[in-house]
Amino acid sequence: MKSRILKLNAVILFLVLLIFGCKAPVQETAYPVVVDMENSFFESSEFNSDNFLESIQFIKLETSDEFVIADGPNFYTADNYIVKDGANQIYLFDKESGNFIREIGINDNSPEGYRSTGRGAVFDEENKLIYTGGWNNNHCVYNFQGKKVNDVKRPENEMISAFGLLNDSIFAGFLLNVMGDQKFKIVLHNETGNTLKKYPNYHSYKKVSQSISIFTYEGLFYRSQGNLFFKEMFDDTLFQVKADTILPRYVFDGGQHSPEYEKRDELVAAKQSVDGEYSIPLDEYYVFTQISESSRFIIFKLRYKKEEFIGIYDKTETLCQIAENNVQLNLGDELFLPFNFSNIYINNNNELVTYIEAYELLQWMNENPADAKKLVEKFDQFKNIDENDNPFVVIAKLKS
Repeated sequence: MKSRILKLNAVILFLVLLIFGCKAPVQETAYPVVVDMENSFFESSEFNSDNFLESIQFIKLETSDEFVIADGPNFYTADNYIVKDGANQIYLFDKESGNFIREIGINDNSPEGYRSTGRGAVFDEENKLIYTGGWNNNHCVYNFQGKKVNDVKRPENEMISAFGLLNDSIFAGFLLNVMGDQKFKIVLHNETGNTLKKYPNYHSYKKVSQSISIFTYEGLFYRSQGNLFFKEMFDDTLFQVKADTILPRYVFDGGQHSPEYEKRDELVAAKQSVDGEYSIPLDEYYVFTQISESSRFIIFKLRYKKEEFIGIYDKTETLCQIAENNVQLNLGDELFLPFNFSNIYINNNNELVTYIEAYELLQWMNENPADAKKLVEKFDQFKNIDENDNPFVVIAKLKS
């Protein structure tokens, strides 16, 4: 009798769910997710930007002899602002007009000055702060008004390469393993440089060379939606860094092209060919040089056989696509612009921020007059371009 009642109740519950349209609970993603890189390579012509971009806008930055942007800049956005850093210069522009607003900080050894920008810098989009390399084992912190507002000390006696921002009061440093026996991977510390926590490094390698090789992208931190993530060059795993643990989220499986940590010293040993060309065994492996993330996509750049590639992993479709970094951007009206993704940043509004140099765009326009006419008709800012103009900032809305 009890068994019949239980069955009847189950039938009634099923009918109620069916009638009122209740949905079954959505199953959460089981981490870590394995991303197949080996079978993800496509020809650039097959790499369709429509698969991940909703729209594209170009912002022509104001040009002046007083704020000429050096090669290889990084661009970030926050609200109505564009921030440029790199090459020891930090500039603030208006996002809508591209007009120059002010320089941020100063590159000198005064109490208000910083030592370096670029890959060692961290951008805090939420609080509109820029962290730069300082002179005394520290990071200088500047606001959008151009003023220095804080110093963040790094832990003493630690060989820290990359720097990450966990939150307003906790910072992360990647510990280089130059001798092969480093016991820790990441150190968390506060603004005074006091160590809060260390995360173990479970990898090691035998030191066989007398030289030391250090790569600027050996450890990569990035922020996404207020969270901190980390990817190491000789490790397939992308981690989320938290105050009490690090969690493996994605494993980028490159098969035989994944660099082996245990062979690190061998892979970076330079060799000279008979024609005088230098190469390293690492050239035959997939090496991440940049990575960023939106709500739906993980976008990365990697080097392989001395060539540069762009990769997109669609978390919704569980699909990875990799192509040479020469993608045809579909601008509509049968207009396609060849584009190399430079330094990339994804903001909290699911916008990919990068740039294109004015001289490169002008060269393409001169070689493709018919398409150049369409481009100018579609985007007024491409009229009267000079090869010495500052770059055009590209802001692409990513699909969600």
